[in-house]
Amino acid sequence: MGLRRSPYRFRASWRVWVPVMAAGAVAVVYTGLRERDGDAYIGVKGAASLEVVAQRGEKEQFTVKAGTVLHPKDKIRFVVNTAGAENVLIASRDAAGAFTVYYPFGAAQSAPVRGAHVELPGSIELDDVVGNERLIAVFSHAPVGADAVKAALETNPQEPKVEHAKVVSWEFVKAR
Repeated sequence: MGLRRSPYRFRASWRVWVPVMAAGAVAVVYTGLRERDGDAYIGVKGAASLEVVAQRGEKEQFTVKAGTVLHPKDKIRFVVNTAGAENVLIASRDAAGAFTVYYPFGAAQSAPVRGAHVELPGSIELDDVVGNERLIAVFSHAPVGADAVKAALETNPQEPKVEHAKVVSWEFVKAR
């Protein structure tokens, strides 16, 4: 006589193993995504993103998109989707070549950010330099130095890359 298993025991173990196997598959896929293309990470849901909102005068507010024309004295603020990143640095290089860290303002490195979709505190009033301005947001797990971001912009202004970070970059135009 051979051993026979009850169909009830098989069903009970199946209910346990399916979720365990599914969780393992998700972990394998997530780990593979984290190391793709040499990036330190790629967000689980959605990509890291930067939204810029401008205010002109007292009442007019609008979303800034690539190629949007802004004016000196316009104020801008930032909303980020961190895609799992723990630190953010936002900087710009204006038409005169000046590099400025916008968030955290004037800091030497990125700052911790809590949450997935965050409106960063404060706003920036744009100066009088007109022309194209390159904006760069750097999302990372570990803090990133402003010097590394500046070097990335100088090396490849159109597509700056920062080691172990996700970079979002685009231009807007400042005119009188």
